[in-house]
Amino acid sequence: MEYNEFLSYIKDSINAIIGEERQVNIHKIIKNNDVELDGLTIMSKESNISPTIYLNDYYKEYKNGRSAGDIVFDIYGLYEQQNNKMDFDLSFFSDFSKIKDRLMFKLINYNSNTKLLSEIPFIKFLDLAIVFYCFIENDTLGDATVLIHTNHMNIWNVSTEDLYEHAMINTPRTLPPVITSMNDILKELFVERLQNEYINSEIDNDEDISFDDMAEDLLNIFNNSNNPSMYVLTNTHKTNGSACILYKNVLKDFSLQINSDLLILPSSIHEVIIIPYSDDLSPEQLTHMVKEVNLKELDAIEILSDHVYRYERNTDKIYE
Repeated sequence: MEYNEFLSYIKDSINAIIGEERQVNIHKIIKNNDVELDGLTIMSKESNISPTIYLNDYYKEYKNGRSAGDIVFDIYGLYEQQNNKMDFDLSFFSDFSKIKDRLMFKLINYNSNTKLLSEIPFIKFLDLAIVFYCFIENDTLGDATVLIHTNHMNIWNVSTEDLYEHAMINTPRTLPPVITSMNDILKELFVERLQNEYINSEIDNDEDISFDDMAEDLLNIFNNSNNPSMYVLTNTHKTNGSACILYKNVLKDFSLQINSDLLILPSSIHEVIIIPYSDDLSPEQLTHMVKEVNLKELDAIEILSDHVYRYERNTDKIYE
């Protein structure tokens, strides 16, 4: 089956399973960087919410030999599993007074989101766009987000500036910033790797081994390679953490702490890497490194930008 035939088969098969009491829909959903995914929803008369099940990866599995029938029952089972957790009502979403304290902001790329930005409110920032979402915490579902669209603003009768005002208060409070030395991150990874190798090895398990000391030795070797000091900035949820560069005083306080201007490498929408500025560092090489990571390591939906930014203490501003 070609892709469109596959979508029709999935929809018809799910319809045959659930009967006429619920309605099956497949619709295009524009994600970050204008990545378009096909999402399946199953709506009932009793509920105003349904889990969205994305079908694009299922088609890849089908092309790799998985049977279409097996995929249908997998999708239906996933729907039943998620639907049983949908125990909250989204009717409050029509009331801005109940939404305003949940409004958050995140950063996405401006030029790579032409389609998405035509449907949502945003504020341009450098080569990026500040966009808004509603952050919902639920004991059963965990954290969920709803991207704010222009039609939401029309219902609420609010402006983009209103969204920005509330989001700038809520986001740092709900998702506080975290700056971690790359050494600490590497050490944690080294310890985990050493422990796994030790468990899978034939070394006498009674032998006294300090994984922390071994990891420290590896870090010393790494740091002797004249690598610049590096830090990772994200939030406590490690989701959409690149937005932390807009938090008041976060970059300013850190730059004063290390007594240096900063270079900001957008490693993904979820985090940025911060390097103390030095004339010895080549912005061209750093930009090349960011582009390589974006091209080879990240899913398209995770990419923030190919640009390296500079933060200056004296002006308290970020520049391209």
